Amino acid sequence: MPNLRSKYRRTLSYPKGHPKYGRRKDVSATTKEKLHSRINAIKKQMSEEVEHNLRGRPEFLTVGDAVERYIDWCKEQGNAPKTLEEKISQLHGFVLPLLSDKNGESARESHFRDVLGKRTGNKRRVLRKVLNHFLKVAEYHYWLPTGLMPKSLGDTSAANHSLQSPTELNVQISMKAVKQVIDSAETFNEKVFVYLGFEHGLRIGEICGLRWEDVNFDSMVLEIRQSVTVVSSRYLSGTIYENDAYKKLKTPKTRGSIRDVPMVGRLPKLLLDVPRSDQTGMLIKNRNGGVMSPNTWRGNHWKHICSRAGVKMNPHMMRKVYVSVAQSVGVDEATLTEWIGHKDSKLIRDVYRKAILERQIKDAKKLDHAFTEGVSA
Repeated sequence: MPNLRSKYRRTLSYPKGHPKYGRRKDVSATTKEKLHSRINAIKKQMSEEVEHNLRGRPEFLTVGDAVERYIDWCKEQGNAPKTLEEKISQLHGFVLPLLSDKNGESARESHFRDVLGKRTGNKRRVLRKVLNHFLKVAEYHYWLPTGLMPKSLGDTSAANHSLQSPTELNVQISMKAVKQVIDSAETFNEKVFVYLGFEHGLRIGEICGLRWEDVNFDSMVLEIRQSVTVVSSRYLSGTIYENDAYKKLKTPKTRGSIRDVPMVGRLPKLLLDVPRSDQTGMLIKNRNGGVMSPNTWRGNHWKHICSRAGVKMNPHMMRKVYVSVAQSVGVDEATLTEWIGHKDSKLIRDVYRKAILERQIKDAKKLDHAFTEGVSA
């Protein structure tokens, strides 16, 4: 940033071949002589940096080649299958169609801004996250130049809201609203889903992947062994086609996600009332008796339940409510961490910190009220 007290200013552009090519640098000084001297010094430094940057380094790749290098790099880093599929889906689906043949030398921030502009809301958030990591890795390995990641798209308020981390989400959901949602579940599928979400903290993909054989009535536990994910048909083979999407049964998100969760609440009675002859296949079935898609659940069933309840709620709130209630009744962090399939208890404190803080504020108000009433009495 230029010195506001400096009388003389000039803007220089980083030359071609410089890591910051396409960006500018402000130069300022209190006198003309100092300004010219500073400009010459900076130009000399830029030339040296260009020479150093180009020495022994291959030419920039095309965006398409950089994407393929990035995917190979992610595989070498041991990315989880679901994470890798998400990256491939986003880059192949939205970046390559527009920029596959774009040479790194001619790539600009505006090109990637156009890519992000094709998506909105949460879909843009997912694409931005993948794109940001891809460009950072590409810059580090000199596959592409620096400064290609768009800083904003104009609708910064909406974008910033969509980019909130789980710790920033408002998880202050009243138990009255939760009860309304649970009571509004009518069909067997709907009841099982809300019971597994609110009362057991399962992820949506895990609920869709649950089989009758995973329900252990002897030990009264749910054996979480697989999950359902949906990705574009272009990036998976050997999957089941349905409604322009591909569903894939796979092991859960992480090693910690393979776990046993004790059955509590209303779920055991609901399941035990099902005739033994019907206790086969998937616990939650679609209209054809097959695997339920998480997208179908979010887009149809969940919306209908919330509509009947007169409540607006994100389905991911079910896990947050489960954690909040479990902590309020004294379930220790280590046990709760295992039940919800997290790697360590730190994730509980970080991801659900908002819920914890809200509860602490309420408790503090109750304590304040008790002391105030006691003193006045």
